[in-house]
Amino acid sequence: MTESPNSLNRVPFVGREDIFAKIHQHVVDAQSPRALTILGGHGMGKTALLQHWLNSMDDLTIGIYIPLKSTPVQTETALWLQLMERIHQVMATRTYMEGRLPSPNAEILHDELLFWAWFQDRFIVTLLRIIRPHRRLVWLFDDFHLLEDHLPAEQAQIFADHLSELLNLSGQLLMATTLPLSQEELLVKYRTIVQESAAAIRLPYFTQAEVRQCIVAFLPNAPVDEPTVNTLHTLTGGHPWLLTDYLRDVRNAQSTPPFKDIQATMKALQTQHDAFFQQIWHTLNDHEHTILHAIADLHNQQDETVIHFSVLEKWLLESDLALERTMVRATIRSLEYQQVITQTSGGYRMVVRLFQAWIIRQRPAPLKRPASYKGRNRLMWVLAGVGMITVLLWLVIRVQQTPRTGVDFIRPAATVTLEN
Repeated sequence: MTESPNSLNRVPFVGREDIFAKIHQHVVDAQSPRALTILGGHGMGKTALLQHWLNSMDDLTIGIYIPLKSTPVQTETALWLQLMERIHQVMATRTYMEGRLPSPNAEILHDELLFWAWFQDRFIVTLLRIIRPHRRLVWLFDDFHLLEDHLPAEQAQIFADHLSELLNLSGQLLMATTLPLSQEELLVKYRTIVQESAAAIRLPYFTQAEVRQCIVAFLPNAPVDEPTVNTLHTLTGGHPWLLTDYLRDVRNAQSTPPFKDIQATMKALQTQHDAFFQQIWHTLNDHEHTILHAIADLHNQQDETVIHFSVLEKWLLESDLALERTMVRATIRSLEYQQVITQTSGGYRMVVRLFQAWIIRQRPAPLKRPASYKGRNRLMWVLAGVGMITVLLWLVIRVQQTPRTGVDFIRPAATVTLEN
């Protein structure tokens, strides 16, 4: 059976109407790109979006869902065979005459070049003829970054190239892939999803309005006033997984959520998400750890929501975590892009306040100077030592060359005699 995205998804489709409208336009517009990539961090709802797309397809769009996380293959041919199997299953549910699709013989199966030529020229051409020219076939590759977990790097690249060839074969073919934000470089590596006819959608955190929609969806009888929405949006930052996981637990426990008590709500959220925050922490580098330590510590000391750059820079300079100004700004831009911190009111704050509290509570890494600065400091100490030795040698030489005028070294004056 074709695996449903429901079994892999923890974040329901809530609050993504605007993005889904863009996807729908992508499908119906013949001039739109034929390859679409959905980018987002862990728990941002990438699989939920594919699920909603798959469930919303009408008779003119046929979706084939391929969860690479649970697709055990070791060769490119095996992956194409998995794709064929899923096509057969979907064709059967749509009452197409699947028996009209050709099958490869043993000789073709044992030769990858022969199989690819057969798949492109026979199987796909026949499939497109069966579904008729007015319909579109969409491949939904979930967790596309796991492709190289199944295939050697060379075969993964060949598979991506073959996908690109198929997309160029017919306007009936579309493809969508999901990628975590940390694997965005694959957009460059695989030309299948970075070709001129490709597009990308980056999933943002939920807005306050979308947080309200989530509360209503999970807890229709709960109070949904502004303090409630503000509390949950502040603590979770609108992170889809954190928000919906908490609301699901409240619903299952059938308890009254302490929305208006921010400390009680934070405690309830913190008890179950340490592993989640640890995973986020491991995706960041040393410089990013440094900046986050600084922001968390300053917020804890000063009880200020927004940390201005001058205050952050001063804290770094006075600590053992000093970074150059250009490095600080570059690191801040990186954290902003990853949606870990955000700029507001002339300063910076963490998007997810729970993550900030976790950093203060756990101290997940020792406060130490990043490796590149350790190397620079060692060089500075060496140069300082060489300088001191040079100065000492200069002083010794100077002393030796200075004329000695002490009393012990006064030469007796010449004796002058007068002859008669």
